[in-house]
Formats: sequence, C-alpha cells, structure tokens
Amino acid sequence: MKETAMTFGRGNNLIGIVGEPDNTPPKDTPAVLILNSGSLHKVGAFRLSVDLTRKLAGNGFRVLRFDLSGLGDSRLRLAKDEHEDLAVTDVREAMDCLAQRHGNRKFVLMGLCSGADNSHRTSLVDDRIVGTVHLDGYGFRNYLYYVNHYGRRLLSRKFLARKLTNLAIADRQGQPREIQSPIGVIERKFPPIEQVEKEFARLMERDVRLLYIYTRGGENYNNYQHQLRDTFKSVDFRDRLELEYYPLADHTYPFLRSRAKAIARIVDWMNRQFGGIS
Repeated sequence: MKETAMTFGRGNNLIGIVGEPDNTPPKDTPAVLILNSGSLHKVGAFRLSVDLTRKLAGNGFRVLRFDLSGLGDSRLRLAKDEHEDLAVTDVREAMDCLAQRHGNRKFVLMGLCSGADNSHRTSLVDDRIVGTVHLDGYGFRNYLYYVNHYGRRLLSRKFLARKLTNLAIADRQGQPREIQSPIGVIERKFPPIEQVEKEFARLMERDVRLLYIYTRGGENYNNYQHQLRDTFKSVDFRDRLELEYYPLADHTYPFLRSRAKAIARIVDWMNRQFGGIS
C-alpha cells in the first residue's frame, strides 16, 4: 500500500492522508473515511487511525483519514449559515473528493467518540454511506445496565455496610443524600432516545450496516455486549447490526493488545460486509 497527502474542500482547507491498496479496488468497493475523535488530529488516539488505515488498505480498501475544519492540519472555516453542521459538511466534501478523483460511489465512515457521533449524523443525510463503525458511539443505559453495574456490589457485605453507615450518618447530621451519576462528573450528551430510535429505523430502511464496539474504560454507559440492541427492541436491525463489548479495553485504546483486537474486528467486519481480499 502507499499513502499520499491531499487537500480538498471549499478553498482546499481540508487535509488528509489517503491509503491506497496495492491493486486498485473495484468501483463498487466502498471507500473508508476515518474521522477525528475529539480534538485529536488524523493520526488518532495512540495512532489508532494510522494502524487502522494500513490494515484496511492491506485488505483492498481505499482509506482516507483527514482532519475536520479547525482540527490538526485543516484550516478553520465559518459555516455558510447558522444551521450548517460543519462536521457533516466536511465529511460530505471528503466523499465528493474521492468520487471525483477515484470514482468511489459508496462509503463507510468510522470514528471514535465524537467521530462516531459525526459518522452517525452524516449517515442520516447521505445515501452514499453504506456502513458505519462506531467506537464508543451512541449508547443509553437500560435496566440491565444497572443490574450489571450494581449487581455484584449488592452482593458484597462490605459495600452494603459502607452504604448503610453513610446513610445513617447523613440522617443523623441532617445532610442531603447525594446521588452520583454512574459515569462521574462529566457526562457525554446524546440526542433523545426517541430521536435515535427513529434514526436507527431510517438507517435500517436504507440497509446501512452498523458495527458498534464499546469499551469499559473512559465513558461508562455501556457494560454488556447486546445493550444497544436491547435498548432499541422496536427497531428491526436484523443482521445489519453487530455489537462488541471489550471490558478490558480503555476508551482511547492505549494498549497494543486491545487496539489490535479492535482493528482486527473492524477489518473482519469490512471483509465480510464489503468484500475485502482476506
């Protein structure tokens, strides 16, 4: 494979790196776009985007990892109007560029955290997107989440004794009882669950393939493999949704073993869904 830098977008303000397989992929093979996570540049957390690009290109997929406006090497630009979603605009311009230069007609979007969120939003407005990969993407706590979260603790005598002691002290002192969020002080904001339910239904009508991989580290809102499917039982995902949960992995994949496991899972999914070479 080979990697080439490129500029594109309105005013050529966007910069990315294209990973090309050794053999030119067929026109119907979807190209892959890897999006920024948070404020990290296109290398990705602990070089996750670089490693993923090279593995996918080695399996016959054209891959573009690029910086959104104002991140990494890409220059900041203002929205045309106050309602424009710049991230979505940037992603669609990246797809336009690959379509013009290489003839790509189908695309798969991938991202970690905010990159997953941007992938989801773009997939709702562009029919060229046939698949999305979400690393710690949207998730909602259901009753089984709380069963898993508190179940073992409730079986611990030390945990119960500590909680009962703290409540007794608070009652004697007239203090209010604090209820803390399971994920701590900083809570990631997702759209309302009713909205996401309708959005998933729309994606299934278009036959978009979805892979969601969750970790225990970082943002604690998903703690078992099938939580997303259980949360949206009214949506007929059929076999178009695949889920993974890595309880030993950190949100940003700093450890080689977890990172390699996630990359291997993504590559296998791409090969099965879209015809890679291995």
